[in-house]
Amino acid sequence: MNFDRIAPVYRLLEYATFGPLLWQTRIHFLHKLATANHILTMGGGDGRFLAQLLKLNPKSTVDYYDSSARMLEIARTRNAQDAHRVQFHHSDLTQSKLPLNTYDAIAAHFFLDCFNDHELTALLASLTPSAKPDCLWLISEFNIPNTPFSNLIAQLLTRALYLCFAFATGLKTTKLPNYQAALEAAGLTLDEQQPHLASLLLSQIWRSPSEFKSAIHE
Repeated sequence: MNFDRIAPVYRLLEYATFGPLLWQTRIHFLHKLATANHILTMGGGDGRFLAQLLKLNPKSTVDYYDSSARMLEIARTRNAQDAHRVQFHHSDLTQSKLPLNTYDAIAAHFFLDCFNDHELTALLASLTPSAKPDCLWLISEFNIPNTPFSNLIAQLLTRALYLCFAFATGLKTTKLPNYQAALEAAGLTLDEQQPHLASLLLSQIWRSPSEFKSAIHE
C-alpha cells in the first residue's frame, strides 16, 4: 500500500467524511502520555498528533514510523521546530527491527486496520518486546458494535472505506481485523476505552504486562 497519493489531501478527506470525530478519537487519551519518555508512533501520518504530543510532553523523544515518504515529509515539516526530539523513519514496521525494552508509550491511530488478522498477530509479536513493563498503548480504531442496527451501519461503512482505500492506496486488507483479540493475545490489558459515534470509533488505552522486563532479561 502507498499513501503518498492521498497525503496532501488526507486531512481534507478526513474532515469531509467524519468531521472532527477521527481527530477527537486520536486525542481523547493523549493526556495519558504526558510523562512518557520514549514514544513509538506507528503509521503516524501527517504529523498533527505528533505536534500535540510534543507540545503536551516537552521532555519526550519519539520514534516516528510511516511507510509513506510524502506523509513523513509533511509530518517533518509540521514539526520542524522539534525535529531534534523526533527520529523520522521511512519504513514498513513489518520489516523493521526495533530495540528491545525501549518504549514506555506506543501510539497507533487507524493503523491496525491496515492488516489482516494473521499479519496483525505477527506485527504485535514483533513489537511487544520493544515495550517497557507497563508501557501504555494508545489505540484509536474503528469498531463493529454488537447492536443490530449499529452493526449493519458499521459493516457497510467500513466496507466502503476499505474499497476507497484499496483504489487510492493499493491496500489489500478488505475487512476490519479483530485487533482487540490480537492485542490481548500479545499479552496486553485494556485499561480504558471511550466510544465515539455510537461505538463505531474507539479510543483505547492498553497496557503491557510488568513481566515483560523479567522475560527480556532472562
